[in-house]
Amino acid sequence: LIKNALIDNNYISKQIDYLRNLAGEENLTRNSELETVKIRMDRPFAWWPSFNASKYFYASDLLICGRENSYIAVKMLSNRTAGPESGNGSGKKNYHFGEGSTMIFGTGEEYVDARIGWNYRAIPGTTVEQKNDTLPLVDWGLHGNSDNEFAGGISDGHNAACAFKLDRAYSYSTVTANKSYFFYDNEFIALGSKINKHPPFPGNEVWTTIDQPERVSDITYFLDGKLNTIPLAKSVQTNFNNIKNGAWFHHGNKGYIIFPDNDGVNIKLWAENRSGDWHDLDDRYSPGDIQTVNIFQLSVNHKINPQNKKYAYLVNPNIELEDMSNYWENIPVSVLENSEKIQAVKNNSNLAQLIFYSPGEIAVDNNLTVAVDRAAVVMLNENLDTLQITLADPNQKETQIVMNVSAELSCETNIFLDLTNNTTEIIFDLPQGLFLGKSVTYNFEIIPEPFTFFNFLFFLLYYAKNRN
Repeated sequence: LIKNALIDNNYISKQIDYLRNLAGEENLTRNSELETVKIRMDRPFAWWPSFNASKYFYASDLLICGRENSYIAVKMLSNRTAGPESGNGSGKKNYHFGEGSTMIFGTGEEYVDARIGWNYRAIPGTTVEQKNDTLPLVDWGLHGNSDNEFAGGISDGHNAACAFKLDRAYSYSTVTANKSYFFYDNEFIALGSKINKHPPFPGNEVWTTIDQPERVSDITYFLDGKLNTIPLAKSVQTNFNNIKNGAWFHHGNKGYIIFPDNDGVNIKLWAENRSGDWHDLDDRYSPGDIQTVNIFQLSVNHKINPQNKKYAYLVNPNIELEDMSNYWENIPVSVLENSEKIQAVKNNSNLAQLIFYSPGEIAVDNNLTVAVDRAAVVMLNENLDTLQITLADPNQKETQIVMNVSAELSCETNIFLDLTNNTTEIIFDLPQGLFLGKSVTYNFEIIPEPFTFFNFLFFLLYYAKNRN
């Protein structure tokens, strides 16, 4: 949380020059990439397009996703990892970082000044009780550990998903939840389920915060069939309660969608100036280093004592306001399930991403059902007569996970236990040792069902009914 962090001390550029000198007259294999790195390090404040890829770091509980005009990072926690620490007076408000914190960058400037006006119990992506006391320090990792074993993710290099069970070990934290994040071409969906608050119950609300950037434009939102705008110069604190038909919000170049929910969603919105002292974040600044920043905060309010609550929202980090209405009417991604056992999403291109918190089964569509015998994170990419399955063990302890798929599949590798009744049983042998948590990918051909007399009869009946 340094106000003006040192970008580069020229070390990387010098190391690139050193490598080139060692190579002499020979060209380095990736010389052009090194030259790009050097140029970018020499011009740290210039705009550069992001990489178009995603990657899950299974040893760090971290997922990153880059697109041409955006970059998003999700940091989770488990009993194997921790969030950012504090120490020597630095990082004094880091306690809730890592609890699914989701940094959503478009310009790269969204949070630079916003941090001084942040509510540090409303870090984007987190679900936190809104206490009023001083946050605990996490000096050198103290109080930073978690009890949950479940934290995992997958990526095919472009699409990605990750999930974890929020369960901090330190008694200061009172909220547990199942939290997942699903990344597609231009958007990501965040799901939360089994949100519970545990004793003591001092009367504080629990919020899931969608975003908290610096406010740089008007805020436009569509709710209950009406379009509304909050001008940049206007200050607002408002609540939208029991929203059942969903809503969308737009600020800067980001679009936010809160999905419909028959149980009703309580939404909180702030558009206001906030002041803070940089010394409160980091002792390297003298007391009285005050700065004021205009903040936009959007949160879901689970009220004072949530039991088995949930949320579902979508963020598109690069969309124009004039495109929001059509996007709202034609959202390219849908939620298949958001329960305490399974969280699952599918896009219009038949790419499904499934989080199994325990053994379970889900119908991905009318023709495909998937079941696993262990907790798993799964990606299914169905394309005509092929099916690619990527699977990872979020508990990082299994040697095998068995999956049953309601289709006849063929594959060159010897991974089948049985093939009966048009279903396939697959054994996924999982990486071990240093590679625990790494995903496994298999590619299959889908064997079409034989054309039987009953298929023919169905075809004739369908033709007779629809020929006119």
